[in-house]
Amino acid sequence: MPESFWTFKLADLLNAAILLVTIWAIIYGPAHAVEITRKQDAIRDAVARKRRILATLMRTRKVSMNPEHVGALNEIQLEFAETPDVITAYRAYIANLSETVPQPGNALDNFLKRRADLFFDLLHSISKAAEVTIDRHDLDRLAYVPFGWQTEQEEQQVLRASLIEILQGRKPLHFVPDPPGAQSTSSSPYPPPP
Repeated sequence: MPESFWTFKLADLLNAAILLVTIWAIIYGPAHAVEITRKQDAIRDAVARKRRILATLMRTRKVSMNPEHVGALNEIQLEFAETPDVITAYRAYIANLSETVPQPGNALDNFLKRRADLFFDLLHSISKAAEVTIDRHDLDRLAYVPFGWQTEQEEQQVLRASLIEILQGRKPLHFVPDPPGAQSTSSSPYPPPP
């Protein structure tokens, strides 16, 4: 008896299954590959952002008034939101930054040491989250800022404060004339004042 059109053999079922799997792979395969690539790119970008924050904080760790330093601190909540150790260290450091700075003396020295310790704890937590191995004790010891930068920054603060006081009328601007009988060092064509 001849086989009917609707008769299926095991080979026909296997061919049909292979055809369906091939169609599914053609349609779903590229979409799935793109999805995997996007996830890998997102992970790579997140790691790069975390390392950028770490690099910025490392670069500016001795100049906390630097705008880049402050900007990196403000990005921590966003980039490390799912890293509890970093967020805990961040909150402790920010709480310390919000405290009133004590008057010069032992209290100020202890306060600044505690602030530095909290900052280095934060840096160490960030380095672990960014998968960078850094010794916690080296963070302070191996930081370098030229002494002249601090002197220059202090002079600029004094100059700025004095200029503001003068411009607001709280402090006079003094002009000191040459003392009588002092020889002028300039070669002015005009005679000295009487």
